[in-house]
Amino acid sequence: MLKTKIKTPIEECYKLHLSDLPKGLLHPDKNISGEITKHNGVNKIKIEFNRIYKRNIELYLHVKGGGYGFSQNVEIDFDHVNFGGARPYLLCRCGYRANVLYMKPGNYFFACRECHHLTYALRHINRNVYGSELLYRHHHHMKIEKKKERVKRITYAGKYTRHARSLIRMIAKWKVDEAAERLISKNISKFSTD
Repeated sequence: MLKTKIKTPIEECYKLHLSDLPKGLLHPDKNISGEITKHNGVNKIKIEFNRIYKRNIELYLHVKGGGYGFSQNVEIDFDHVNFGGARPYLLCRCGYRANVLYMKPGNYFFACRECHHLTYALRHINRNVYGSELLYRHHHHMKIEKKKERVKRITYAGKYTRHARSLIRMIAKWKVDEAAERLISKNISKFSTD
């Protein structure tokens, strides 16, 4: 009999984004340290970080809160891009270069999606089954609401900001409000006993 590992949804995990770290992280003359607060929908943790120079740049992470208390080193790797630039990546234990590392509930380390056997919640929703379309739309609606919270400024110098443009594209692509209204009204009309 073949055993398959049950994958945990990414939405339940803590995420360490490369964009959470300060911009001056790559400059060798600056001493970078700080603290990041992360939520996974249930608990909150604090991640203290310090930059360490060895062969490459490493981050020393100390995680506390939410029942966790551990330390971990995460190496930062670079990919050289055009015009002499360098693009940073967080390096997982397995050697995978990622923009985001995850910490599963109950685990005491950050790693990539493959190492933690993670999946997206939407992959388990069959949109062809009755009622699942509503769940699918609800998930998109919740994602848009989260993105709305991140938009701090809509325009700057007469132009839409990058976050505002991303939100507008997401709303136009998914058409959440119109589709949800149509689906709800269609489902209500099926059950009406007029």
